[in-house]
Amino acid sequence: MTTRSMARLLTLVGALSACGLAQAAPFQNGSFEVASLNPGTFTTLGLNNSQITGWTVSGGNIDYIGTYWQAANGSRSIDLAGNTLGTISQTFDTNIGWVYTVDFAMAGNTDGGPTTKLLQVVAGDEQGQFSFNQSGRSRSNMGWLDYSFQFTADTAQTILSFSALNGTCCYGAALDNVRVTAEPSAVPEPASALLVGLSLAGLGWSRRNRRQGTP
Repeated sequence: MTTRSMARLLTLVGALSACGLAQAAPFQNGSFEVASLNPGTFTTLGLNNSQITGWTVSGGNIDYIGTYWQAANGSRSIDLAGNTLGTISQTFDTNIGWVYTVDFAMAGNTDGGPTTKLLQVVAGDEQGQFSFNQSGRSRSNMGWLDYSFQFTADTAQTILSFSALNGTCCYGAALDNVRVTAEPSAVPEPASALLVGLSLAGLGWSRRNRRQGTP
């Protein structure tokens, strides 16, 4: 292989690798519309259940809501307290050092107290707590509110989870319309910086040899 061909190959490999790092598997099924079962009015799902595509019940149990109340988006949602306080989670690919914004809709099961529902969001080592006051709300007028949570990814895969923090039996925080967006941090991660550096070095090598007449 000639010097020029080697330089071009190095440049191409570096550029393609840098692009690959910027691509992550998309977060899926944030409105809980896709599942291997039809919840009907609602169905209680126990620990380790993964019938809602992309999601796993990772603590206690939850109610998978169908027609029982008004959804924030689509026709399905989650009550994070089934017969006990529950947690639902999803694992997805993340780029180390990137900042992720998690937007979600929150309401509460209006059939019982407490009036203020609480939930916790956890992503990696970061967490946030959110509340919803269900006063004056009903199953046909849930009053969904949008909230946002941000975290910086420190691993190639991140577990995002939502947990009920209060409620008794069947009256927990309601969750729907989870959306995840990402943007690179201002400082590139070491692997990306290395690949970009290799690409630039390859371009410089190729140009220098061209000036010198090297084949």
